[in-house]
Amino acid sequence: MVIVAADDVRAADSAVEPEAVHAVLKANCFSCHGEKKQKGKLRLDTLSMAPESAADLATWRRVFEQITDEEMPPEDEKQPSTTDRKKVLAWVKDTLAANSSPINLGPSQGNYVDHEALFSGKPAGRGPRHSGPSVAAAGQDLRGVHAPPR
Repeated sequence: MVIVAADDVRAADSAVEPEAVHAVLKANCFSCHGEKKQKGKLRLDTLSMAPESAADLATWRRVFEQITDEEMPPEDEKQPSTTDRKKVLAWVKDTLAANSSPINLGPSQGNYVDHEALFSGKPAGRGPRHSGPSVAAAGQDLRGVHAPPR
C-alpha cells in the first residue's frame, strides 16, 4: 500500500504534461473505466484533458479524491508507481485550481466517500439533513415540551 497525502502532491513535478497523465490513466484505469467497461458509470478515456465544464471538473475532483484516498486503483489491480500517482495528483490539483475549482478538503477533513458507495449507482441511504427550527421542533415534540413561537 502506498500512501500519498494531498499536501505531498506538490513534491511531484508541477509542470506535468497532460500526455503523461493520460499515459498513467491508460495503463492503470482504462481497463475498468474505458471504452469497453465503465464501472461506476465512469469513463475516463474520453474525459477532457483540458476540462472547462462543471461536469468534467467534478469528474476530475472525483478522480483526485479516489486516488488520494487509495480507493483507486483497487488493491487487487495493478498499481501506479508513487511517482506516477504524484504526477496525476499534481496535474489534477493544478488543473482544478486553474479552473477556479481548487482542492480544499482532504479525507481527514470530511470529504471521504467509500468507493463502493460512490460507484454502486445506489442512493446513499442517508435521510435528509435537518437543522435550525426543524431540529428544535422535533426535539420539543420528543420531549413533550413546546416553546412559544417567536
